[in-house]
Formats: sequence, C-alpha cells, structure tokens
Amino acid sequence: MGAGQYAMHGGFWPGLIVPSAGEAPTLFIQLAGDSVIISWSPETPGFELEAASDVTGAVWSVGPAGNPVAVGASGMAMFYRLRKP
Repeated sequence: MGAGQYAMHGGFWPGLIVPSAGEAPTLFIQLAGDSVIISWSPETPGFELEAASDVTGAVWSVGPAGNPVAVGASGMAMFYRLRKP
C-alpha cells in the first residue's frame, strides 16, 4: 500500500535487531535462502530459545538448541524469544 510519501509493506524484515535492557543478550534474525538464522550475542549462558505459533495467550515451548540455529522460513508464522529459566 502507498500514498504520497508513505508506503506500508508486509512480510519478514531480515536483519531485525531489537535492543534489550539489562543482562539479556540481543536476538538477531536473518533471512538465508529458505531458512531463517536465529542467533544472540553475547553468548550468555543460561538463556534458551523458545518458540510459539501465536503470541496472544501463547504457550511457549523450548525451541531448537544451538546458537546460531537455522529454522525453515516457509509455512506458518512462528515467534521466538530468549528466556532465562
């Protein structure tokens, strides 16, 4: 969609960086072909990646292990977060 000087685009934003506060590491998401590479820095011990298919009333489950981790970019939407148990 667009009008005048403004445009709105939907979809995935590769290379999105969300700043964190405190001791939490920064989560990086990068598109790589048919996959999405998820990593975090610094490699702070004690954090685990969690995944959910919906953030509204979501039930978060343990995500793929590793840092970085590659997940498929096709199919249904998935949401990821880091959590320190």
